[in-house]
Amino acid sequence: MEQIKKPRFLLVLKNSKYFWATLILVFMTITGQAQTNPHKGYIITNDGDTIQGVIDYRSDTQNGQKCLFRKDGEQEYKTYHPQQLKGYRLKENGIYYVTRTLPIDSVEHLVFAEFLIKGGLSLYHYKTEGLDYFFFEDSDGKLAVLKNEEFVTSYWASENRQNRRKILHDAAEMLKKSEKAKSRLWAERTTSQNLSSIVKEYNEEYCTELGECTQFEYSAKVANYLPTRFFFVAELFMGELAPHPFSDMYETLSYQMTVPRIGVGLDVGIPRLVKNLSIQSCLLFSKWDMSKEYTALQHECSLKYYSAQMDAGLSWHFLGGNNFKPFLRAGGMAAYLFDVSSENMSAFQYGNMDENGGSFGYYVGAGFDWQLGNHTLRLAANYEAAKVTLCESKTKAFTLHAAFIF
Repeated sequence: MEQIKKPRFLLVLKNSKYFWATLILVFMTITGQAQTNPHKGYIITNDGDTIQGVIDYRSDTQNGQKCLFRKDGEQEYKTYHPQQLKGYRLKENGIYYVTRTLPIDSVEHLVFAEFLIKGGLSLYHYKTEGLDYFFFEDSDGKLAVLKNEEFVTSYWASENRQNRRKILHDAAEMLKKSEKAKSRLWAERTTSQNLSSIVKEYNEEYCTELGECTQFEYSAKVANYLPTRFFFVAELFMGELAPHPFSDMYETLSYQMTVPRIGVGLDVGIPRLVKNLSIQSCLLFSKWDMSKEYTALQHECSLKYYSAQMDAGLSWHFLGGNNFKPFLRAGGMAAYLFDVSSENMSAFQYGNMDENGGSFGYYVGAGFDWQLGNHTLRLAANYEAAKVTLCESKTKAFTLHAAFIF
C-alpha cells in the first residue's frame, strides 16, 4: 500500500517543541503588562504635604477605592486608601482624585472621587460595581446625584423616556437656569467628558461671580486606558468529533463526548469607543479521551490528546439592570493538541497519529453577567465548530461557560 504523506502542517507542529512554552510565556507577558499603567504624579497627605512619585493608574473603579503610589527613589508601590490621603493627582494637569464622603445609593461612603470641574457648580465622578455616579455640588454644598444606570429597560420608547427623566431629574434641577444646559443633559450621552463640558459652560455663563471655573484636564493616553479584568473559567464541551474516512468505502465515525475545560482569561473594556463592548480572551486546558467500536475494522478505534486552546472575541452587553447584564458574544479559537496517541485509526485520513496537531474554529453564544460586589459571575452558553488536523476531523458542540471575574 502506498504510504500516505502527512501534511506539512503536522510536521511543523511536531518539530515545534517550544510551542507550548511560548504560548504560556506570551499569555503571561500580556497579563503582566496589563497589570500596571504608571504615570508621574503626586499624593497629598492629610497634613497637606505633597509627595512626588509614580501613580499606577488603574480602572475608574480601582482608582476610587485606592491609590497605588511609588515615591521617587523607591522601588515598591504602596497602597493608600481614602482615609489616608486628601487626594492624589497625575502630573501636567492630569486626572485629580480627592477624598470625599458621598452618598452611594443613599449610603455615605468615604471614597476617592474624580474631581472633574471646580467652580460655582462643581462636578465629581465615582464608579463602583460597574456603575458611574456623578455628583453636582453648588456653592452652598448641596449635592445632586446622577446615577448612570441603564434606562432602556423596555421595548416601549415612552417607558424608556420616563426612566431617563427620572435619572436626570436632580441634575437637571442644578442646571435649571440654563435651558441649553438641560437640553444638552437630555440629548448627550452621560459621560465624564460630556458632563464636564456642560457644567463648565454653565459656570462660565451663570457662576462667574463665584470665581474662575477650572476643568481638570488629562492626557489622551490616560483617558484611553482600557480597564482590564482577570477571570477563572470552567467550560463543559458537549458534542461530537468526527474523523474523516480515508475512502468513501468506509462508514463515518462520530465520537459523542462531554469534555470539561478549565482556564484563565482577560476581559478588556473599551468604554471610550463603545460603552457596552469588551474584548475577551482566555486560555483553556482539556484532556480528550475517545474510544468507540468501529464495525468496518472490527476493532475499537481510540484517539487521545491534551488541548491548550486560545479563544478571542467580542462581547456586547445590552438592556438589563444594574446587577444583571445579558450579552451576546462571538469569536475565534485556535488550539494546540499535544501528547497525541491513537489506535486502529487506519480507516481515517493519515492513519494512526502520534504527532502533535491543532484545531481552528469559531464560537457564538449568549449569557449574562451577575454583579457580586466588586466581582462578577459570568454564565454563558455557546455553539462552537472547529476543524481538527488529526484525521481531518471536525467538531461541533454546545458549551456551558462559567467564569468568576475579579
